[in-house]
Amino acid sequence: MTTFKFQPTINLPAKSDTPEPIGRPRPTKWDWAGCRRTLENNPGTWVLVFKDFTSGMFSWVRAGKGPSTFNGMGGTLQMSLKNSVIVGRTQQGDLWLKWTPADWTERDVESARAAAADGEAVL
Repeated sequence: MTTFKFQPTINLPAKSDTPEPIGRPRPTKWDWAGCRRTLENNPGTWVLVFKDFTSGMFSWVRAGKGPSTFNGMGGTLQMSLKNSVIVGRTQQGDLWLKWTPADWTERDVESARAAAADGEAVL
């Protein structure tokens, strides 16, 4: 199991205060909707969501200014940028996230840890 030394935690809003976008969403390099689905399918588990993620974007998400895709999830989001390298003037690495629902008990957390230790649910 990977041990993360730097794990900033963000409290996610339980209700979405952002109106649904009108029309097609603006294309981005990062599939945030897919990221949310992955987190919701693997609560309490560290998952690799993006490779070659930039440190500037990491700081933006870490500061709680990330994409509105996470609004309404509630709970907490932890993140870590692993295997970082300098590319030009930008630092890039693998973005790992862990979402813990607000209503989780200690038993739920222990079950997720056990599943991760067995190699389940870790992408």
